[in-house]
Amino acid sequence: MVSGRFPPLMAVSAAGAAMGLLALLLVLLPATLFSGGAATTSVTLPREPKLAAVEIPPFREFEDVIDRPLFNPARAPDPLPPAQAAKSALPALADYRLVGIVLMKGTKLALVERKQAKQVVTLHPGDELDGRRVENIGSDGVELSGGPVRELLAMPRISGISRSDRADTKAARH
Repeated sequence: MVSGRFPPLMAVSAAGAAMGLLALLLVLLPATLFSGGAATTSVTLPREPKLAAVEIPPFREFEDVIDRPLFNPARAPDPLPPAQAAKSALPALADYRLVGIVLMKGTKLALVERKQAKQVVTLHPGDELDGRRVENIGSDGVELSGGPVRELLAMPRISGISRSDRADTKAARH
């Protein structure tokens, strides 16, 4: 320290430390010291008036908005999701009945009846049935796909009869 003056770096550091100490005191001291002893008053906000019950028009009033959506280009109707579009283009699975399944070594075969035509068709894996592709034939039924949709045409089950019942009756007869 020559001539009793602080070097410039020390002066800046001292000023920064003083500012930090002042900020710390302002944060830590309670606000009542600086309020001048004035009493605090509470302010109550006015309540919003209650709205009367609004009657919503019937759904049919919005058909125009549904048919011509505001945010679609050219205000065209919303496109169907791919799965729903593919499913709606195909005949209902209920229009068919699985009549029989043949599963032998190297052979998978399904007999499917078109109910309205009363016509039985023979299907192998890879064949087409009115727009659906036969993906697999198994003991539980025929797996069909129409676009992204996969469905199972199941073999009808007869309730009340089981293999164990038939085995018991055969054993009882002999």
